[in-house]
Amino acid sequence: MHRNWPYAIASAGAESALGTNLGVMPIPYAVTERQSEYAGVDGSTSALGGWHMAINPNSTKIDAAVRVLEAMTDWRIQLMLFEELGLLPPEISVLESRAARRVPIMGSHVDTLRTAGENAMPRPVTIAWSQESTKIAELVHATYSGDVAPEPAMRELRSQLEKIE
Repeated sequence: MHRNWPYAIASAGAESALGTNLGVMPIPYAVTERQSEYAGVDGSTSALGGWHMAINPNSTKIDAAVRVLEAMTDWRIQLMLFEELGLLPPEISVLESRAARRVPIMGSHVDTLRTAGENAMPRPVTIAWSQESTKIAELVHATYSGDVAPEPAMRELRSQLEKIE
């Protein structure tokens, strides 16, 4: 089992070692829509990225930068980034194309990847998130590793998050 971003499917070399035994699945979930306390927070949810493209307002070449960002919205560019880098396209419909299905390695997983893209959720917008996400990762990892039992780990996590906030 290897939990990672979609780009790792092709870049990790797992297909050469596992061949057709390489599997990809959405992140497992704990509650269904009916069970969820919060609207839209249910089922398999992935983290929404996209923080890597922006225009510096102090640039002397804003028009050129806008043209670059506009080019990034082109279907062909999104397909190329999927093929070359394993990046999920912002337009999930790109994954419904025959061209996406023909992409080596990644193409055989487009249905699962489309599920991840359709269920992406932005990270919380808070100045505390970077500190909180570190604590969450540490304690969840400790629990999965068997170093800490789940209940004490989550109590500790609650305490740490309350201190951060």
